[in-house]
Amino acid sequence: MPNPIPTSCTPHIMGANLDRCTPCEAGTFALADASRCEACSPGTVAARGEATGDCASCDAGFAPNTDHSQCVICGAGQRAIAGAEVCSPCPDGHVSPRGSSECEDCRARAGHIANADQSRCVACPTGEYASANATKCIPCPSNGVAGKGERSISCTT
Repeated sequence: MPNPIPTSCTPHIMGANLDRCTPCEAGTFALADASRCEACSPGTVAARGEATGDCASCDAGFAPNTDHSQCVICGAGQRAIAGAEVCSPCPDGHVSPRGSSECEDCRARAGHIANADQSRCVACPTGEYASANATKCIPCPSNGVAGKGERSISCTT
């Protein structure tokens, strides 16, 4: 006995002529009984054939992957608010660990700068200093001294 012709299709399942129901591709959705799948809005995702009736927003610290099939965690030195379209890089002198929604300003911490991957603030080593709004540590001249994590305009002699 042949399969009966469906009379309706569930959400995220498109019914072209209602002779069969076809799952929507990743990053698209269809409401019940829709004749075509629609692209997800920017900042939202849907897995192939996902049965929720609409696309979902990503949580803070996550953004859609390229085909909008899933949310991916933002890397170190990046941030995303809930529903963001992409993970955005932190500005110079700012840091964030993986999965962050905001960046921390290392320049506000005495004698600290952002590490190379912008994942955390690090203290300047002994013999170097960071002045206000610095994004790198500066070595003291040969006759100057600065303690670890010291912030000053110049080294003491």
